[in-house]
Amino acid sequence: MNKPLVISKTQTIAKYFLKQMKKTRIITLALTSFLIFTFTIKAQPFEEALLKKDVKKWFITMINAHELQLKYKSEADKYDDVIVAYYEERNLWVESLGYEPKEFDKLSERINAGYGSMKDQKSLDEERAGVESQINEIENLPMVSDNQKNMMKNGILAGIKEQQKVIDYFKPDWPALEPYIEEFNLLDLWIGGNITNHPTIN
Repeated sequence: MNKPLVISKTQTIAKYFLKQMKKTRIITLALTSFLIFTFTIKAQPFEEALLKKDVKKWFITMINAHELQLKYKSEADKYDDVIVAYYEERNLWVESLGYEPKEFDKLSERINAGYGSMKDQKSLDEERAGVESQINEIENLPMVSDNQKNMMKNGILAGIKEQQKVIDYFKPDWPALEPYIEEFNLLDLWIGGNITNHPTIN
């Protein structure tokens, strides 16, 4: 005689999360938060927000730097190490524009992350709109205690909160970045070799 199938509370919780992981990224992050930990931002805010002129200068510099890179790539056989040769000239040229090479690279990371945070905000807003239904599903889970349900719900909410914290870190730069959203997308396509012409920066 077959024994009746017994589903434990742990199995119920696990099955719920596995199901929800297939639905949205929020639940995936909530599961990570629920089972492991919720990360926190320890970095200090930037001392000053970027200005539009800073972003415009960066765009022009990036375009010129990539054109220089393409030149070196086309003449690679002239150099023992084309990458070293390129960066030597690039760094000297970047310094002539008033940048320290490492600071310019950090600025590039900051601007790229800033544009990424703007996209992430849209995604997070869409995901946040579905949280209520996820909470309702948790409330209706069978054989799960109120304490366990609260832990699961808190995991979802904590995941959203920490994502928002990351995004907010870059928000002071948004006013300077927003005028060049289309140009950033075109620059990304151009550097990736997907279009032939770089964006025009006005």
